Amino acid sequence: MLDQSTRSPVANANVVVLNTEFGAAADIEGKFIIHGLKPAVYNLKASALGYLPDIKSEVLLKPGRPAELEFLLEPTVIEGEEAVVVAGFFRQKPDLVTSSRSLSYEEVRRSPGSAEDVQRAIQALPSIASSNDQTNEIIVRGGSPSENLLIMDGVEIDNINHFPEQASSGGPIGLVNPEFLKEVTFASGGFSARYGDRLSSVLDLDLREGNRDRFSGQLTFSMAGIGVNCEGGFAAKRGSYLVAYRKSYLEFVKGAIGLTATPKYWDTQLKVAYDLSPYDKLSIIGLYGDDLIEVEQEDADAWSRGAEAFKASGSTSALGGTWRKIWGNGYSDMTLAMTEINYKYDVFEVNKDASNNLIKRQFYKAISTETTNQIHLNRTQKLRDTDELSFGLSLKPISFSHEFWLEDDTTNYNINGVDTVVIRPEMVINESTTTLKYGSFAQYRWRPLSNLTLIGGLRLDGFQYSNEVTLAPRLSASWEIKPRLTMKSAWGIYYQAQPLLIYTSDPNGANKNLPHSKAYQYVLGLSYLLTDATILSVEGYYKNYEKLPVSEQKLLHYYNPVLRSWRYLAVGTKESWGMELFAQRKFTTNWYGTFSYSYGNSKFDDSIESYPSDYDYRHISTLALGYKFNGLRMRDFQKKWYWRWTYVMPINGDELTISTRLRYVSGRPYTPKEWTTIGMEADPHWEDIADPNSKRYPDYIRWDIRWDSKWFFGYRSTVVFLEIQNLLDRKNVAEYIYADDDVVDTVYQWRFFFVGGVRLDF
Repeated sequence: MLDQSTRSPVANANVVVLNTEFGAAADIEGKFIIHGLKPAVYNLKASALGYLPDIKSEVLLKPGRPAELEFLLEPTVIEGEEAVVVAGFFRQKPDLVTSSRSLSYEEVRRSPGSAEDVQRAIQALPSIASSNDQTNEIIVRGGSPSENLLIMDGVEIDNINHFPEQASSGGPIGLVNPEFLKEVTFASGGFSARYGDRLSSVLDLDLREGNRDRFSGQLTFSMAGIGVNCEGGFAAKRGSYLVAYRKSYLEFVKGAIGLTATPKYWDTQLKVAYDLSPYDKLSIIGLYGDDLIEVEQEDADAWSRGAEAFKASGSTSALGGTWRKIWGNGYSDMTLAMTEINYKYDVFEVNKDASNNLIKRQFYKAISTETTNQIHLNRTQKLRDTDELSFGLSLKPISFSHEFWLEDDTTNYNINGVDTVVIRPEMVINESTTTLKYGSFAQYRWRPLSNLTLIGGLRLDGFQYSNEVTLAPRLSASWEIKPRLTMKSAWGIYYQAQPLLIYTSDPNGANKNLPHSKAYQYVLGLSYLLTDATILSVEGYYKNYEKLPVSEQKLLHYYNPVLRSWRYLAVGTKESWGMELFAQRKFTTNWYGTFSYSYGNSKFDDSIESYPSDYDYRHISTLALGYKFNGLRMRDFQKKWYWRWTYVMPINGDELTISTRLRYVSGRPYTPKEWTTIGMEADPHWEDIADPNSKRYPDYIRWDIRWDSKWFFGYRSTVVFLEIQNLLDRKNVAEYIYADDDVVDTVYQWRFFFVGGVRLDF
């Protein structure tokens, strides 16, 4: 039980397990123990004089494994007159006033359609889209996937996925083990000066500590791989560890399930926590993933359709430690970390030789390593009774090496009536350097009234490589108009350095001094706490982008189609605005659910013409519902010998949860093409036939359903889950591929698909 501003213990605080007779009081060190609870999911409420109540929802208590909780109580003004204090289940982080939501471990784990992937789980929140089922990228309010900040226990990580997409936050398979998660917070806009170098959103992963009382672990078997987790305590319970390992196995069964190419990967993760003293804690996290996939083209007709063979490999790693010191009237965090992402791609063209045999020829190669060392120093302290001052400094030495090769290209053109062969030379890039990113912030959280909170902050960011320094003010406010009804607003300026891939993409170094992209954000919303466990909210936003990079070749294509350029110009602007509705019922009884709807409009201007942006998703709506059945036992029909096979399926157990998710996204824009000889290019080719992004793909609709069944056996438990994704087998279009033989191929997203697994606790 800790004070939110100072992290000092709150003695004599009361904790009750809601809807039960269990509870406890915190001792002088702020610690409490509640005995006698059976394995299940609970909700707990903490309260103390001079503090706002705090509620932890969906706390999972496993057999033989205590659930360790940390309540952060927010100081409040003690008034002489009667005051109505509403706790509720929806407390936000103090400096994420608008557009933020928090998910517990259980909410992530049992989210239907997410396959226990944290980034797929948050896609149920308003205004979050993904261009394809094959990636868990986060597209927020018309922004690009590269505009999202990922933080794990204070360590900034560019990408937390297997087979990460370069210059993006997405990938096909999540790298983070969900068993490590304690709480996930996602802010889709209006975030404070504490967070820098991103334009759109913040995903903050808070990891739990291992079990200090006894050794325990898990064995996991699922579509994501085979894994083992172990945890325990050391040094007379002053420390704990949590370690996991997972490996894919699809390569061993790909023939049986009809796959021609399968991803091979493995990953490991750890967290170690140690109490140096009652006022000092050290925590260390580690993450590593290794990836490999090869596609060999064996279709005899594929060569004429532009098919390619490729090999992709890489690795992602992160190692960091945080020392938290409680001193004075506050606390300080110092984080030291190193993250690294390696990419390697080899792409081949597949053709036929004179004997009609398939041959392949390499035409593209890319090798990239990006290493970021980090030091973050942050201080938070209480001023007066309820105000809070925070400030910090970040230094990030970055080393990167980019090697790219693309073969030369020959094209026939008709220039002024004369047939001309244009030979574009090969592209060769070999850039490596060490440079520095840095940032600092200061912000003040002021509560002039018990129902009014104001936050003002200033953010400075710089990048030595591009010689750019930016200064960004930000303001936000939360006003409780009356009990349960709150108005929230935010305004701020946000800057982001370009992805390293863009800085080095021109062989002549023309992109080195690109300015940081800039965005103004305006957010205004209302939230109403219908009950302690049910919230309704509406929010509007407006974002105005400046200095977005635009390809010079794209800009000048109609004036000079012969031009091949790798240069970018910071001339792009964009407007994104929209409205969001959100309703959520927490899992306090036997059912829960969320509903979100958002309307957005995102328009891009490349300095020559305006058109819908690539991420202009007009309508996004998601409905998720779940119901938990308690104390199920073998049914009468299952006692028949010919029905006993159903006992091993996730349809019974001590707890059975059935959940479903229905998602609708209106079609994203694309530019239509036609096969023609019109234009300067002499040979038949594909040519844009309309304005950019003037057409839209068909709307996306997907219905998922999930079963979770739990059995408890003394100190052990078993969880079996099964997901059916795209239950109606709808043909959702991912994209149209314009092949070299004048045929348009349609690439579909995931069809009817099973995802299942078994988790054994020991």
